[in-house]
Amino acid sequence: MRIGLLFTIIVLTGFLGAEERFASATEPGWVDDFRQAQAAGRELNRPILVHFHASWCGPCRRMDREVLRSGELARELKTRFVGVKVDADRHPELLKQYGIRSLPADLLLSPEGQVISLDFGYQPKSLYLARMDRVAAKFVSKSNESKPPAKLPQIAAKPKVSPLGLDGYCPVSLSNWREWRRGQEQFQVEHQGVIYRCASAAEQKTFESDPERFVPQLLGCDPVILYRTDRAITGTTKFGAYFDGALYLFKTEETRNEFKQHPIRYTRTRHVLRVDQLETTVTR
Repeated sequence: MRIGLLFTIIVLTGFLGAEERFASATEPGWVDDFRQAQAAGRELNRPILVHFHASWCGPCRRMDREVLRSGELARELKTRFVGVKVDADRHPELLKQYGIRSLPADLLLSPEGQVISLDFGYQPKSLYLARMDRVAAKFVSKSNESKPPAKLPQIAAKPKVSPLGLDGYCPVSLSNWREWRRGQEQFQVEHQGVIYRCASAAEQKTFESDPERFVPQLLGCDPVILYRTDRAITGTTKFGAYFDGALYLFKTEETRNEFKQHPIRYTRTRHVLRVDQLETTVTR
């Protein structure tokens, strides 16, 4: 009798849907471990929400109470996301892998495991859910996929043109001496798909030795607009500011002033951007 019952349970388990198989046994809406979350993200084609916390972290406990246990978040985890909580003390390898330097930290990954964004510190529920909503809109759950669309006529792709960074001003002169010197075409260097022009051969060599030291953060995107909307809108050299030794460009004076008032808010989120994601890049 017991053998027959056991066999029945095993067989029925095999017919459970993906959501049920990946459900956590300890806390509704959250899976048990990181590898399980990765597998669920791939199978369900959903972005993965990874929340890093620790028992000794006060902001972590507050966020768990006010945000992570809310009904709104539970619905997101049930329908559009895979969520996993990671105890920082038990998984130092994940802290190192993703550059977690403070708690709480919230990491958003694509279904394939690529980093979308990384936030540090307590976040109010409204902002937390708004960011999740913008990310979720980019993905379609396998369960909601319709039949493949009809094939469209092939259109020849336009040749890619690398944007000109800093409007052609020399990044080394700007960083080292805060001087707006025009770069020269013969001393240009491409970095992350963007062309930068230096004012001399010496400055070109300096730039090539450590490009990240001189280029604008976020590929020149306005960090305030990116934080608020997840849109990669390029800033302009007319509205720039240095913070902690790094250069940021802004679309308007208003966003620059907002950044100056709350710089930590707009620099604590890490975005992995590509040049093809920029929306208003001017090329020359």
